[in-house]
Amino acid sequence: VADVAGEPVTLRQVLILASLEAGRKVDPSEGELVAAVLQREITQVIIMRDIARNPSYEEEKPDEAAMRQALEQKCGGPEALRRLQEELRLKDEALENFLQRQALAVAFVRLHFNPFVYVSEEEARKYYAEGFLPRLGAGAAPPDFESVQAKIVEILQQRKINAEFDQWLERQRKELRVKIIE
Repeated sequence: VADVAGEPVTLRQVLILASLEAGRKVDPSEGELVAAVLQREITQVIIMRDIARNPSYEEEKPDEAAMRQALEQKCGGPEALRRLQEELRLKDEALENFLQRQALAVAFVRLHFNPFVYVSEEEARKYYAEGFLPRLGAGAAPPDFESVQAKIVEILQQRKINAEFDQWLERQRKELRVKIIE
């Protein structure tokens, strides 16, 4: 399905990942979902290549338990996850590898991009005036800036992190010459 710097991404791999993300078995005919998961898996492969070059991300103790809990919830509980795993013929080791990769990717983004993101009070006030207040319903009493400042800063930080990550990912895709193979 794809090649990332010589590392293949197979259709089976994408279908298993799509099934885990959806919490149910996914069919290859679900083209939009499969294509979206393929793009996420390519991103995951790129991140894992970077982690391999800088193993300090693994020292962060990524939260695999939280990843498992979220997956179990998506599937409808631990037993439903076990049934899906059996239906996909996915070994415990492969599931643990998936959870570890997910947790490492989260740690990577947090450690690689978060430290460099800063939101000034001026940016937060601008968002409050131009983004937050206009979204309030007519006649709603607006909260004062100070009461929503922390949430606004969090929103703006995440937007900046996403933008930085997207730029980094685009550079990596070009450098690694990612190929989608039909």
